[in-house]
Parts: sequence; structure tokens; C-alpha cells
Amino acid sequence: MNCYDVLVVGGGPVGSWVAYRLAGRGHRVAVLEQRKEPGKPTCCTGIVGRECVERFGIPPEIIEREANSACFFSPSGKSLRVQREEVQAYVLNRSALDSYLAQQARQAGADYFFSYPAEEAVASAGRVEVRSRKGYFTGQALVLATGAELRLLAKLGLRRNNALAFGAQIEVETNVEEVEVYFGRELAPGFFAWLVPLSGGRGLAGLLAQRNPQVHLKRFLERLASQGKLSVVGEASFRTIPLSPPPRTYGDGLLVVGTAAGQVKPTTGGGIYFGLLAAEAAVETLQRAFSAGDLSRKGLAPYERAWKNKLGPELQIGRLARKWFEALSDSQIEWVFEFVVKRRLHELLLRSPQLSFDWHSKALLLGLRHLLTGGLPLPGLKREKSPELRRQRDAQGAASHLR
Repeated sequence: MNCYDVLVVGGGPVGSWVAYRLAGRGHRVAVLEQRKEPGKPTCCTGIVGRECVERFGIPPEIIEREANSACFFSPSGKSLRVQREEVQAYVLNRSALDSYLAQQARQAGADYFFSYPAEEAVASAGRVEVRSRKGYFTGQALVLATGAELRLLAKLGLRRNNALAFGAQIEVETNVEEVEVYFGRELAPGFFAWLVPLSGGRGLAGLLAQRNPQVHLKRFLERLASQGKLSVVGEASFRTIPLSPPPRTYGDGLLVVGTAAGQVKPTTGGGIYFGLLAAEAAVETLQRAFSAGDLSRKGLAPYERAWKNKLGPELQIGRLARKWFEALSDSQIEWVFEFVVKRRLHELLLRSPQLSFDWHSKALLLGLRHLLTGGLPLPGLKREKSPELRRQRDAQGAASHLR
């Protein structure tokens, strides 16, 4: 029997960060990871903002490319390029990131068990158990950082989340020099597709969709190949992304962190930074609970309050914006492109201190208010006889709901 203070299920960035911080504070930590090694395979572009890199000390050797510009394409192919002088984001080597964080955790004293899929788990105040075909582990606390694998979540009494996106991605050879983002219901219904250059002529092509990501990825690759932008060199990977949290992310002896907890940007599906921020809250909560000798549901409840205070408004506004965008037709998306160019809205946003790669809510509010006052109706609302009254009504309603 393997006995520890904390069992972490999932050895991705979030699980490894929890293990690293807890092991560094003297706790005995075991990480159970179903993959054979860190970071392989993965379905993630690895794009994070400058704030994430600086806050979590991500070393330069993990950075594939800096990004300060992007080109957006409407369903009909119209383009809109945006650029800032300073670096806005970094494209990380996701496999290298996973390996680096796992190495940090092991050096701090955490034990890793690869090819150990957790099949059963039981959690109570002060005693948790995890069973794998290869072994049986016990501990005082359990941290689920399982990404989109939600089976244990359901078995532990936290129902699955039905708000899901489906991602697909493949490594390609490409000649593009900046991030490209594509919109359209044929390519990526309700979401978007991307072509992200890496280093050495490599890149990542992928998309999020409401369903059938493999069908849409094939169509997207054919379109880019016909334009001479890429040739396919890898195998596609697929991923399910929960876009909102379960009703509760804690229990007796239990915390849920990262993508499994829905700590993901609803607008982009990105989860690295928000997951790491929530991991900090999980570590602090567990440290206090161990010190107080209270690993009950009540003793671990401060975790949810902490991460929701930090991320809750962003997730709420992002989900509202996501629902609005999902309902747009291609013709309405074209209208948005034309309006943005005509009113130079992108330049206004680029100059605004509210624009942040990681924190979207303020820019979303600003952009939506301009769009709605400009005449774009909210999908699903009936038109009124007076366009001016409708514009005012839409703008006021959006402002009140999105505050």
C-alpha cells in the first residue's frame, strides 16, 4: 500500500504545480498520471499571456515563439490584422512545459506514477483512496486535476458538466509568420479555428467546435492546404473542454482543480493560466486545512470562494459572450467585421488599457457595447419598429447583464 498526505490525479501543468508547491512545504505527495510520460500526447496550442509567464516563472527554453500580432478572417475570407508593439503572448512547447513542471515537483519530493490511470476513488474527511490496476494508494486529501476526463468527478458525487466544447489539433509545416484565427459556421460552428506558427517552419492547426471536430478539422486543413499555407505532418489529437464548473469543486478530503473544475476561458478554451491560479488557491487551502487538522468539506470550502473571487466574474462574462457568439450567423459575423473596420473599433481596443490577453471581461464589455449601439441585434430577440429604440434597448440590456 502506498500512503501519502496528498494524492494528485493528473500530471498536467495544474496537477504538477499543486504537487510542486505542496511537496515543497513538506507534504508527502503522489501524482498518478495515465500517460506514459509528461505532455504526450496533448491537444493544446500552449498560448499564454505575458502575465502567466512572469508570474509562474516559465523559463525561456520552453517558449517556442513570441506573439504581438494576429490576423482574423471572416467566413467570406475578409481579413483584419491587429498588432501591438509589445509582446502580448507566448507560444509554449506544451510537452516541455509539462515535463518542466513535473521535474520541479519531483525535485521538491513528489512521487510520480506514470501509466497509472485512476479507476476508482473514495474521499472522506482525513482519508482518501485511489485504485489503479497497478496499485492502491491512500492519503489524507485528494486533488483531481484530470483535465477533461470527468469519470472520477461523477463517481465522487459531483455531476458532469454539460457545457462542452470539442477541440481538434494537428502539427503541420507552415509558412505563416503570425497567429491566424478563422471564423465561420462551416469551419468551426460557435467557435473558431487557428493556425499558430511555432519555430523551424512548424505550426499547429486546430479548432473548437460544438460537435464533430474531426469533420471540421479535415475541412479546415483542406482549405489552408489549397491556399498553400500548410502541409500536414502529424497525427490529429482531440480533446473535450468543459466550459463551466460543476456545482461544487470541493468535498470531504477533495478538491477539483483546472479544466476538470471548468476553470477555462469560455471565449477561447484556454485553461493553463486560470488553472494555475486556481492551483495556488488549492495549495493555500490545503495548507491551512492540514494546519487546522480539518480536511472536511467545511474545512476545504474556502478553496471555492478563493478561486471564484479571482476568476468568477471573468468566467461569467465570458460565458455570456460565448452564448451570444454561438448564436451569430455567418452574415452577422460578416457585419461585425465590417463594423469593426469601419469604426476602427480594433484600434480603440488596442489602445485601451482594458485589453488583456488573459483577462477578457472589460474588453468584451467595451466591444459589445459598441457593436450593440451600432445596430447589431442580439440573436433571438424580436426586432422593434424603431431601430433607435431597439439599439438603446439592446445596449442597455447587454450592459446590465454583463456587468
